Amino acid sequence: MASTPTETPSVGHHAEMEEPMIKSEAEASYAALPWLQKVFVVLRPEWRAEAKQFLTLQECSGSLGDLGTFLPLVTALAVTHQIAFGPTLFFAGLFTLVLSTYFEVPIPVQPMKSISAIAIAEKYSQEQIAASGILIAAILFFLSATNLITIVGRHVPFSLVRGIQLGVGLSLLMSGVKSAYSHTTTLTYNATSHAVVVKRSTTELQWWGADSIVVSLLLVILCLGFMHHRRVPTAIVVFLYGVVVAIVAYVQNKDRLHLPALTFGPDFSQMPGWPSASDFQTAFLKMVLPQLPLTLLNSVIALEQLASDLFPQKHVPASSRRVCFSIAVGDFVFCMLGMLPMCHGAGGLASQYAFGARSNVAMMILGSIKLVVALVFGSTLMLLLRDGIFPACVIGVLVIFAGVHLSIVGIDVDTKKNKGDLVVLMMTAATSLALDTGTGFLVGAFTYLVLKVAVRDPNAYFSLKSTDDLP
Repeated sequence: MASTPTETPSVGHHAEMEEPMIKSEAEASYAALPWLQKVFVVLRPEWRAEAKQFLTLQECSGSLGDLGTFLPLVTALAVTHQIAFGPTLFFAGLFTLVLSTYFEVPIPVQPMKSISAIAIAEKYSQEQIAASGILIAAILFFLSATNLITIVGRHVPFSLVRGIQLGVGLSLLMSGVKSAYSHTTTLTYNATSHAVVVKRSTTELQWWGADSIVVSLLLVILCLGFMHHRRVPTAIVVFLYGVVVAIVAYVQNKDRLHLPALTFGPDFSQMPGWPSASDFQTAFLKMVLPQLPLTLLNSVIALEQLASDLFPQKHVPASSRRVCFSIAVGDFVFCMLGMLPMCHGAGGLASQYAFGARSNVAMMILGSIKLVVALVFGSTLMLLLRDGIFPACVIGVLVIFAGVHLSIVGIDVDTKKNKGDLVVLMMTAATSLALDTGTGFLVGAFTYLVLKVAVRDPNAYFSLKSTDDLP
């Protein structure tokens, strides 16, 4: 009688069986924790022993992985005095440190891109930007407290989000190109108002020099050359070049323009006032409406999924409700103190993970770096990051590539299989560019409803497929 061969389970089969076991063990361990330890991961008995193994250069490298998103938008808004660099850096660092006690995986803290890009393009005031952060925080807190976030997240049209991302990305790209296309700049001192007056020629181009079109082209080549090399921090390199040029320009013009001396220490002199009713109205219609679906889909829903994929051994490392609550509390408290509205994002987590971040120790490192820089160099950077001193070509290149990355995410739609999605995306993006992003959101939502309800087009919507987005 012939013997029946015995099948040997494959390695993949063992892996599939082990993953549910790991999950069940993590769930049982989590369920046994006291309430306070469930909320704050640093209070858990095993946290200190586990954290020691992550005190490495790899973790430090990973902590800096998302500065390419943080620096361009914060710098662009600081130079035009739409935000105060010192408070934004300090409170973003404090926010990051607080979050490191709340999450056990590296959750990024990055500017809300739609709000930032619209503020850059439309020149909204510091109070209007603060109002947008307070409003979106209130909405997210309500969604988290009632747990409606899990329901709302399922019904946000993916194509609508893509359209907003594309429209905002292209708007950011256009602003960057205008800034990088350097014109001759003249700085004068007004003895009456005691202010530095910056005048840019509308006809004469600045081809040569430290702040010129040639430098813009060289920086663009640098960024393009390392665009797909995550381990090369091109944004930091470009920013540091700008700081060096600004220091030289500051020293050369200090006496002529009656500039104050560069000093060490923090700077909290430009805190925002409480926004007016008009500020809240403008912020809601022009900035909050376009930002909200992006935040719900990418900063909350997609982040939860990606965190689970990257850290399967953890028990729900970043639940939608927990993420939503953290953004709400952080923005409500810190935006009133001068911080640019911040959120988390799947793309930011992917970047930090790619650079080596594996725990909340990376958040502690990054938060500490931001705090130290704000406290030691806050005053210096406030003086250097001013229009006419900090090179416009650097601002332009940083903003260009922030816009490029956001636009690339926005066109991630299968045009052959999802023609309805393409219509919604194009209507949203075109209206955002032609009018404003708030109107683009409304037009895109109306288009989606017509396709989904009236026309009953089955291709008008498809579910989230990618988590490599930007907030």
